[in-house]
Amino acid sequence: MVEEQLNFTDYQLHTYNRWQKTILRTSLLAALLTLGAEILIYFTLRQDVNRTDVNGFYVLIRIIIPTVINFGALLLGKIIYHSNVKTELKNFFASFSFFVVTSVLAVFHNFFPLLLICPAFSLVQASIFGDRKILQITGLLSIVTMIVAAITYWLDPETGDVFYKILTLGTNATLTVCCYIFANSVLKSQIEKIEHIHATYKRQTAIIEELKIDPLTQLSNRTAMQSAIEGVLSRASDKGLSYLAILDLDFFKNVNDTYGHVAGDKVLITLSEIIKNTISYRNAFRFGGEEFVLLFEDATREQVNYAIALIRRDFSVTRFDFAKDKSFTLSAGVAINKKDDTSASWISRADKALYHVKTTGRNNVKFTES
Repeated sequence: MVEEQLNFTDYQLHTYNRWQKTILRTSLLAALLTLGAEILIYFTLRQDVNRTDVNGFYVLIRIIIPTVINFGALLLGKIIYHSNVKTELKNFFASFSFFVVTSVLAVFHNFFPLLLICPAFSLVQASIFGDRKILQITGLLSIVTMIVAAITYWLDPETGDVFYKILTLGTNATLTVCCYIFANSVLKSQIEKIEHIHATYKRQTAIIEELKIDPLTQLSNRTAMQSAIEGVLSRASDKGLSYLAILDLDFFKNVNDTYGHVAGDKVLITLSEIIKNTISYRNAFRFGGEEFVLLFEDATREQVNYAIALIRRDFSVTRFDFAKDKSFTLSAGVAINKKDDTSASWISRADKALYHVKTTGRNNVKFTES
């Protein structure tokens, strides 16, 4: 379950990271376009000899201050994006950068009435992350921006008569409320989408895990074993020595032939329980038939030998109802990992060691380092 949660978290982090990057890039593009448009407007207005207001103050209010605010917010967003803070905080500052750029348009460039509605776009954007707090904070900030923009718009003598200003501001407020309602719907949809993806992921993970379990012994099967061995080998350079052991029930065919397959299954199940009581079930696998593979990562030969000895001892003293006067034994072949090992070569060496035990009397353990 922990591994599943980590994997889903990785998926979320990757998705959020893409959105953060996209939002910051969009904000940067909007800031650059705004700067370019204002510079173009400035030089165009300067051609009009009747315009006396296109002076240093105009440059300060229309170009310098908006640009400093925009790129200051973008720089902050970029710093947070590359920092080690929580993802929720990165999501917020990405949204905040976009909000600042849209707010600057509404406050400093509202001689175009259409730009008054720009902060409403940040509401829709804030809903993308499926975080209600981000939308609520952005909504509150939008109210502040709307008030400031309304004041600057009202005081601008070039924005028309009183009736036109009232109509424009009323329309802007209405559209902003509509955008918030729409953003809230998008937010709910995003939350439902995330929950649905998580539920689907959990179901798929459960199915995959079931496919990796041997139904009889409840140990992991060969599919899981292959993945586990590759994992141990990939970490071999960072850890100590590791061992792979193959356990085999001695004369197991005789058990099936004499007592039946139901009895044979009981023997396998009992051995599996003994193995699980001795080592972690994550490191034990049913290799096939009466063979089992045990993995010992970053272990010593003494630790491996002791664990196998415990399994062999507990299994040999176990008595079964169908053969109360009989004891069953195990043979084992153990191989240490090598630098250039593959899963096949590692298993092959352990198998050769097991074969040696089987051909020299059984009921023993053979370690090989060759």
